Amino acid sequence: MMRFLPLIVFSLIATGLGIGLTLKPTIIPSAMVGKPLPQFSVALLKDGVSDDDNNLTHRDFADGKTRLLNVFASWCQPCRIEHPLLMQLAADGHLIVGIASKDDPTDSQKFLDQLGDPYKNVGLDLDGRLGIAIGTSGVPETFIIDGNGMITYQHIGYIDTLTFKQEILPRLEAAKHATGGQE
Repeated sequence: MMRFLPLIVFSLIATGLGIGLTLKPTIIPSAMVGKPLPQFSVALLKDGVSDDDNNLTHRDFADGKTRLLNVFASWCQPCRIEHPLLMQLAADGHLIVGIASKDDPTDSQKFLDQLGDPYKNVGLDLDGRLGIAIGTSGVPETFIIDGNGMITYQHIGYIDTLTFKQEILPRLEAAKHATGGQE
């Protein structure tokens, strides 16, 4: 039996690696899916500066309208890759709220001026605390928030065309229908 021990150990390791290789690294279970957005209040981006008199809060997401919450930064190259798809969603009438993560407001504004602005509002998460509260691991990340302020989906990483068609659009429509079909 002892002479087969190396073969048994090798088989177990090979099986574990084989299973690991079939997993998708961008599909990470989110502890926040199925839960309401945590309480927060962040300043809004207004003309390249922080508008501390007007804030984006968790209450803004519980108005019966389904929306995407997209966490981005001007320094993030994958954010630039997914940006045309966000512009398409906005052009199709979907509500998108942006969260500029750990980004200078002037740089965030330049990013939007260069690439277009698909966002209804952009909140400023200057210190990254909101990102931690909603469970982001970095940028970009996209959440679908139903009209009751519940997180129904989280996508880690940039949105490519396949993810856009197979994941984002169907889940966005499902969330809309679940909260009365409002946009």
